[in-house]
Amino acid sequence: MKKIISITLALVMLFAMSAPMMNAFAADANKYITIYVEGYGHPLYKNNVPTEENRIYDIDADVGAIVSEVLKPCLEKLAFGILTDNYDAYCDELYNAMAPLYADLKLDPSGEALDGSGWGGDMLTGYYYVNYGKGLSGGRITFEYDWRLAPEHNAEILEKFIDRVCREKGVAKVNVLGRCLGGNIVNAYLENGKNLNKVNKVIMYIPSTMGISTVGAAFSGNIVVQDKAVDNFVDLLVNDMALISDPTMQSLITATVSLLDYAKTLGLGTDALMFIVNKVKGNIIPRLVRDTYGSFPSFWSMCPEEYLDDALALCYGTEELKAEYAGTIEKINSFREIRKNAYNRMEEVKANGIDIMVLSKYNLPNLPFSVDGTAQSDMMAETYRTSFGSTSPEFGKTFTESYLASKTEAEKKFISPDLKVDASTCLFPEKTWFIKNSAHSKFPDSVDALMDAFLCNDDFTVFSSEAYPQYMELAADEDKISPVTGLDDPVPEEGSNAERFSIFVRFMTAIMNFITKLFKGNLNLNLNLNLGV
Repeated sequence: MKKIISITLALVMLFAMSAPMMNAFAADANKYITIYVEGYGHPLYKNNVPTEENRIYDIDADVGAIVSEVLKPCLEKLAFGILTDNYDAYCDELYNAMAPLYADLKLDPSGEALDGSGWGGDMLTGYYYVNYGKGLSGGRITFEYDWRLAPEHNAEILEKFIDRVCREKGVAKVNVLGRCLGGNIVNAYLENGKNLNKVNKVIMYIPSTMGISTVGAAFSGNIVVQDKAVDNFVDLLVNDMALISDPTMQSLITATVSLLDYAKTLGLGTDALMFIVNKVKGNIIPRLVRDTYGSFPSFWSMCPEEYLDDALALCYGTEELKAEYAGTIEKINSFREIRKNAYNRMEEVKANGIDIMVLSKYNLPNLPFSVDGTAQSDMMAETYRTSFGSTSPEFGKTFTESYLASKTEAEKKFISPDLKVDASTCLFPEKTWFIKNSAHSKFPDSVDALMDAFLCNDDFTVFSSEAYPQYMELAADEDKISPVTGLDDPVPEEGSNAERFSIFVRFMTAIMNFITKLFKGNLNLNLNLNLGV
């Protein structure tokens, strides 16, 4: 009897000890390796050999020296162009200053690499590692690729790489995370449809699948400079990004620009700029596009649909150019079809059991060079594009009472507490999160925890966790995200007496501080050019 009792107790204790271990093992079984398809910008090399002497990107150039060298002749030729209405010499000067910087980097007319250049590795045969320090359960592998090439080309490599990881790591599935241009590669992979049975979940992080307006404007020549967009961006550049280190100079510049905008005189400068742009764009843009970033099919994949016909006509409008660049044009049109089908394809993939999460960003002013210059953005890409369809008022504004009244109670659940974004119009309203005040170029480590919560929980939605609601904001001075809880500090209504008084007081205060500091000799005029954009 004693032996039976002892054996029974031992079995009970063994089961009690093993149960947590079994639960832990079951949890680990659901933590898949995440393959991170990063955006563009990592180093590229001649002959595909990663040595410093072979590096062709980042471009090793002294920007200050180049500007100093070409500024005087450019201004002289621009003045001549204004007097004679002939800007050819000015365009040639710009082209000859810019194009040589990309001589080793640009692709051939078929959109293929020259001289065997590339990123210096091979994800199908080379070494890779799982970085377990990146916050995602199961670990993360960064998928490296030549970011100049067509998304479909890199998607085919990604497909084979997923097979390799599953085989070598002994797992049935992986997660896939695509950021910016990486999102385009993931979309091309989803469209291809092969080995999707080896994908657990997909994260689209600020994807550029639906395009970036600045790319479209630059490639098509449809450049628009709006006064308000310039005012918004100058404020960000000078204050938040500290282009000017002296706070007195910061205040003077931003207050002056706001005053000029309010007085409708900032438009004199933007009108003059647009006059020159419209005179030269037919000459300089096609040449620079074809011989710099426009030689990359990847960058054409970031050209929004509404710009694409004009861009193709401007850059490849003649029969001779169409024949010479037939390979590149074919690649451009190929991704165009993927973009047109992106919504339907993602819905199909999700319906077939692959959960999709979208992460977008907002509350930073957009680059002021397109019709979307006043749109909500992450300082690079428009929020409505990276979220696959959200709705927002102009940057700096909130939804009107009439807009809010038009929404149903179910739809209002998807409106941000600061009344700046409505996710009810997104492709996946319950699977789309927004990070406030985080620039496009930043990947805060704290966002990993949000993605991890999605990856490790079945049917995780924007309503699943109080810690990770649909709208979160990045703290200004630390890598920490927290829920958005309410409205921002109120600003005077546009055109009101309160706005007029606020702008005037701000300008006069900045002038007085500037004069005081100038007489004391305490002004710091140094520029901070390392902005991390």
